[in-house]
Amino acid sequence: MLKIPLEDFKNKIIYDEVSKAETNNLGEIPDLISFIKDKISIDNNYFMILYKVNEVLLEKYQSETIEQMKKNLEPKYLKEVRIFSNESELYIWRGSDGFSYRFRKDGEGDNVNIYIENHIIWGTDISEDNFLSEKFRGINIKLPFTIKISNNDLPLKYQVYNYFKKDKDLGLIKFYDSRLVKFVKNNGDEIIG
Repeated sequence: MLKIPLEDFKNKIIYDEVSKAETNNLGEIPDLISFIKDKISIDNNYFMILYKVNEVLLEKYQSETIEQMKKNLEPKYLKEVRIFSNESELYIWRGSDGFSYRFRKDGEGDNVNIYIENHIIWGTDISEDNFLSEKFRGINIKLPFTIKISNNDLPLKYQVYNYFKKDKDLGLIKFYDSRLVKFVKNNGDEIIG
């Protein structure tokens, strides 16, 4: 658990929210698609990141997308799956004893403190077919957005909520969870769809 002095957080984006998390060990997952569909409703603006043994894929999460992703969701090649929106995230990861998951939903549950960060996605050029690339690093990422992104929108970023508790006795904060929230353009505007 990361501990940081409270004074380091002056002038940072921090707010209070209510949130709840459900965490469990799944072992081996025979039908990952059914499990995901049980946890995530399609009616929100969700994105999906798949961390496989040989690649990372970004997708828009929709009912037709999840069926098309069947071969990419084969458990033997997966390391992590993150399906996220402004309201919630389903995070699935492989550990030594199979898969585990955490589903976090904001807007209901206990009071929490959130520290917001935007992380840069490496890439210097956007192609006509929405590929983000950086030639010198060998990066070539197919972006899942239906809207057109231009080089003026770079660098693209993803937003992370970091959940923490204040320990006033020690003068520290303790981070205990984080989740992906959304993609944003360089100017801070959210990328929807």
